[in-house]
Amino acid sequence: MIPRHNLELEVSVNLKELQYPPEEVLSWEEGLVCNHEYRDMRGRSWEAFFISHRAEKYLITEAGKKARDEEEFDEILNRFLDKNRRRFADQMGLELGVSSTAIALSAYGCAPAESCRSHFDGLENSLPPHVVFWTREKKAKNLVDLAKRKLVGLINCEMEEYGALLLYAKSIPDLMDFGKALYDLYGKKGLNRKLIVEHPERIFL
Repeated sequence: MIPRHNLELEVSVNLKELQYPPEEVLSWEEGLVCNHEYRDMRGRSWEAFFISHRAEKYLITEAGKKARDEEEFDEILNRFLDKNRRRFADQMGLELGVSSTAIALSAYGCAPAESCRSHFDGLENSLPPHVVFWTREKKAKNLVDLAKRKLVGLINCEMEEYGALLLYAKSIPDLMDFGKALYDLYGKKGLNRKLIVEHPERIFL
């Protein structure tokens, strides 16, 4: 089973609260106060998203088939990542379940700051799958329009004292669908067709 949260989704963004951080914050190599494992994820490619999404979708589906509960789902993904950590160059600092969405936001020109697929110590106490990121007003408008058409929430939040956005969903597949929709709108046209993966499980397994 793939964990699913019972929560209300809200798409409500005040564009005036957005604050894009200075370069010294975005490129900081020692981590952020709010995220000690922060890595500068800007500038990822749509090709990187495509490969990541295909593999991640397969792995999440397989983990969902094998897992009997939320904890086992988490354990399966952690075991996989421990065995294949070297193969996740583009996902450094990211978890399976949120990596492709974070990469999609990066390819779109945003700056991912923090993400988590959700770890269950009881559904009521765990945060839903999410990505926190910084972006500019024009791109934020497009993201709001897309969020309204998808099963995700998008709201203002603060990260390192700069106005950011929180993208979240009831489940990992819903969050990944948003990343895929973003790619379909802005990245698919220029994709190198040689990167099409017929058997995504062979990338990492």
